[in-house]
Amino acid sequence: MENVDYNELLYEKVSQELKDFISELKSKTAEAVIEYAYELTIKEDIVCVFECIDFTQEEAKSLYEEQYPLDGCYQEWLHNDQSYMDIITQTVQDKIKSSVNKRRKNEYQNIIC
Repeated sequence: MENVDYNELLYEKVSQELKDFISELKSKTAEAVIEYAYELTIKEDIVCVFECIDFTQEEAKSLYEEQYPLDGCYQEWLHNDQSYMDIITQTVQDKIKSSVNKRRKNEYQNIIC
């Protein structure tokens, strides 16, 4: 019996699906590509998940057997309650805090010197 790695097959399938999506975008106008920029970004992130995480063989096989697993994950993402903007907002707030702290430290050092 041949040992099949469905994680590898799934990664190859979603990678090819992403390549096909990018090829399709290349045939569109610049305005249309801009409209699909968010979808492209999220799909690239999703492919990274498949590159970095090993799922059980059952999980990987179940998704692999879907016709368009990458688009299925993207559609699931669109219905997710978590907000990408919440993560970005937190990142900006963290950067502002570190920037303020750095500025305060520099001002303190200038007062002392």
